[in-house]
Amino acid sequence: MDLINRYESDSDEVEVEELNSTNVRNENAVSVISDNENYDTFEEFSDESIAIVSDSEEELRPLEYYNDNPNIPYYSKGKKDFKMSEVLHAIQLSVDADRICVERPLGVTEDASFVIDTSKLEARKDYLEDNTGNFRNLGHCGTVFTVKNDKIVSMSAMERSLKDRPPLKRGEFLVKVVYWGHKKHKDFKKRTYEVSSFRGEGVFVLVRYLFEDEAHEVSPCKKMRTSEGAKQKIRDRIKSHKTPSAIFDDLFEEAGGMEFACTADLPRSIGQIKYERHKQRKKSDIDEMATLLQLSKQNSYIRNLQWTPHPRMVVLTENVVQDVVDFCTNPESFSPFTIDTTFNVGPFYVTTTTYKHLKLVDEVGFQEKSVASWSSIVSRKTRYWAVSLLCPNVARGKPGHW
Repeated sequence: MDLINRYESDSDEVEVEELNSTNVRNENAVSVISDNENYDTFEEFSDESIAIVSDSEEELRPLEYYNDNPNIPYYSKGKKDFKMSEVLHAIQLSVDADRICVERPLGVTEDASFVIDTSKLEARKDYLEDNTGNFRNLGHCGTVFTVKNDKIVSMSAMERSLKDRPPLKRGEFLVKVVYWGHKKHKDFKKRTYEVSSFRGEGVFVLVRYLFEDEAHEVSPCKKMRTSEGAKQKIRDRIKSHKTPSAIFDDLFEEAGGMEFACTADLPRSIGQIKYERHKQRKKSDIDEMATLLQLSKQNSYIRNLQWTPHPRMVVLTENVVQDVVDFCTNPESFSPFTIDTTFNVGPFYVTTTTYKHLKLVDEVGFQEKSVASWSSIVSRKTRYWAVSLLCPNVARGKPGHW
């Protein structure tokens, strides 16, 4: 399509006129990358057959609700297609507050469209889970619009590759449509429209359900995906000390128990919770290792950091080294340098050292106080090598005093 800007002499507004090009079949035809094995093929989706409803007709169109639920109004009913510019107005520039769904429409088996407020859902992508079975992604396309004073002044095709796609500027909006096909019922389609700007993804999305011929009942798949909101709840709960079965029971009751509305809001099984906990622990191990390496670079008190046969390190400050020299190495007056009881901090064993501070006197008995030094061994296992690992590090701190 070519864009021709037409200027009126008595107005400063700019109108955009779309003209059919000789090398395009119709003004609404778009080519979409198919996810078949041959990625060089394209699938064409045409919007030429449906007439667009005018603004006056939109105002006169009665407000109807899906399943008589006031939280799920229809945006439109029937086989109505949308131009990209219409989608931009519907979910970004001129949103009709009376036709916004604050709940997901579940089990839709008719030709209809809905505008959904994703901020009311547990997670933004939860609008894709609608109790109508599993859909297959057939491809996507998009259009970038430049808007000034709520008027579209220019438009261009979205770059296919994400790395070739420039960041959106102020006043630019990307309208992206994804085409879906039902895995079981090949004649049942779905299209989802999203709008993005330089601020990020928009709150509202447009979802359109359509059948190639007559609408019919749709049997859901036996294995449903878990929604993003349910997955996030699992990730939050696995940090607690509850067992996987207890977490599963809690999430099942929160989703409504035996009267749950959407199967995607439930964990598939106790095994899924165990798997998420395993992933979290593995990620935590990696994060702990990276954090410890960074600390050892920034702080000199972390010494003798070792990873094999299991993680262990010596924590030793310069003040402790000086105290040991002053109070434990003088033959005339010295204090024994001892190893205290090993205790646990989480999954780690910590062994600390003690000695008498010869300059600190107990007010009651007038005797030197025994103090715990800031030198310790941190390890995942207790071993006899505690003294042999600590002493060389203390000795290296003040060479010539031993």
